[in-house]
Amino acid sequence: MLSRRRFTLLLSSLFASLAAPWSISTQALKRSPISTDAIAGLKSKISGEVIVEGQEDYESWRRNMAWQFRKTSRRPQLMVQAKSSQDVVTAVKFANENSLKLSVRTGGHSWVHSSIREGGMLVDLRHFKDIQIDSNNHTAVVGPANTSRELANALQKEGLAFPVAHCSTV
Repeated sequence: MLSRRRFTLLLSSLFASLAAPWSISTQALKRSPISTDAIAGLKSKISGEVIVEGQEDYESWRRNMAWQFRKTSRRPQLMVQAKSSQDVVTAVKFANENSLKLSVRTGGHSWVHSSIREGGMLVDLRHFKDIQIDSNNHTAVVGPANTSRELANALQKEGLAFPVAHCSTV
């Protein structure tokens, strides 16, 4: 079982590694070959979905990663829609073992589609929407895919508030 603290540290490390996407060399954008056996192994370990480029429903999954009408042409080699913290750990290990660049999608609200990279693996955290509020200590632990509206509504029920984004879908 992965503790919340360990999961948060894992995600923090992941986000730190993505802090400078514009500094990635063209060499890093080259696609690493992934064997079908390796992908089958990944699929057997993930409770969520694993969508591979070339798969029949790949394009609809890829296009639905972006919230607005204008869609990016960037194409990850595979997408993992994690349903548990163990799925995230498994996906990150797989990316490391297969020399895949990694990107993370939380709520998907990005005008420039910053989570959708060319090549590599996209880990989709859309199912991570837990909100735990401790009214006595005025603290909250918020999953990465929650929107401003969801957080504001949960806090309001507890008589609390937080300055959330101006757009409720962020």
